[in-house]
Amino acid sequence: MPLQTPTTGNGVPRLLISLPESGKFRSKLWVFKTIFERALFILSQVKAVDLLKNIPTMIHLVDCIWEFFIIIGSEARAQRQSIRIALHVASELVKRVAWQRPYTPPVHVVVLPSQMPLDLRIHLREIDESSMNPQGVPEHMNLLTDTEAHDHLRRTLWERFSLRDPLMLPLGIHPRLLG
Repeated sequence: MPLQTPTTGNGVPRLLISLPESGKFRSKLWVFKTIFERALFILSQVKAVDLLKNIPTMIHLVDCIWEFFIIIGSEARAQRQSIRIALHVASELVKRVAWQRPYTPPVHVVVLPSQMPLDLRIHLREIDESSMNPQGVPEHMNLLTDTEAHDHLRRTLWERFSLRDPLMLPLGIHPRLLG
């Protein structure tokens, strides 16, 4: 059974985003709602601790100034369309801010459960790593580049070897789908 896309209460998919420090967008977390038919993005400001609300079912996009992170909750890993949207929004934001940075910021995907990359932990210092992993912090980091994430989402066939560990499944596959 496919997982439902997390919503804001009125059926609109929801992602969290932190925009770079420029103009009226200071480095804070924002919620954006997407309306698929019109590809409309609506931004509204939220607090960093809101990142923890429903963490297993949410997909978060965070701008850490020098790099972007997409954090995918453990129950959201099979939401291919929402993950594709997050990857697209991240790539668009990278294009818009690249000229302001000494290099083009990379996009990384963290699939929970996972240890958090140090840069992300520093940026979200008010959030404890164990809060992001309700079942406990694993001994591994499940981190992909945006290219690897796109590759995972395009694939429909996987070797048995890739499906052996339910905590390290390819992006786009939830353990329940293997049942």
